[in-house]
Amino acid sequence: MRFGKLAKKACQKVRDFFVKPIRVFCFHQVSDEYNPLTTWKCDWTQTDVFKRGVLQLLNDGYSFISLTDAYDHIRKDVFRRKKYAVLTFDDGDSSLRDLLPWIDEMNIPVTLFVNPASLLGESQRDKPMDLLTAQALQVLEQKYNRLITIGNHGYFHKKSTDLSIEEFRDNVQKSESFLTQYAKKIPFYAYPYGSHSSSTNEYLLSINLCPVLCDGQKNYSDSRVIHREIVI
Repeated sequence: MRFGKLAKKACQKVRDFFVKPIRVFCFHQVSDEYNPLTTWKCDWTQTDVFKRGVLQLLNDGYSFISLTDAYDHIRKDVFRRKKYAVLTFDDGDSSLRDLLPWIDEMNIPVTLFVNPASLLGESQRDKPMDLLTAQALQVLEQKYNRLITIGNHGYFHKKSTDLSIEEFRDNVQKSESFLTQYAKKIPFYAYPYGSHSSSTNEYLLSINLCPVLCDGQKNYSDSRVIHREIVI
């Protein structure tokens, strides 16, 4: 057993040498203080911690790129020696309005995965979260047009494994239809809670949406999905 683990680590090091993994990070609320009334502690990152993490990655030689650029690298690169990282934010927390000016100053592309139900005030979440409205998202999209892209997070924020495949399809398609109004909409679907199955992945791929997981893995080459890490 020990030999198997050592062999696996050795193979991973060899792979990392020839193809540098692209790291894709998932955030939710980033703010100075945690508000237990509007978010979960596991979804919160302190602003200073977030900024230090970004600066540390830059210091370590990473370049921040867009999710679409990362996808192209993952599909096409046989050998990748550069170190790339991507920032994504789920749910469209209103704290983005305070964070985006710094991200803009740092010239870092970001992808926002949103639920149209929340944007329209129809959220079925357990807490009354402080989320962006549809109009507020349009304002941010226009103000930070060169940096922001917008992805599908389901119409309602529901686990795919709690839905029938028909309900899942409806949740995805209803969100797709709504999000077409945003010029920076991209063909990626981030699973709420990271919950997915082979059937849901196959459906997304069949309608040309790239599944975005939250499983802590990194991205190399020839991947049909995007893997994300929860924290920096």
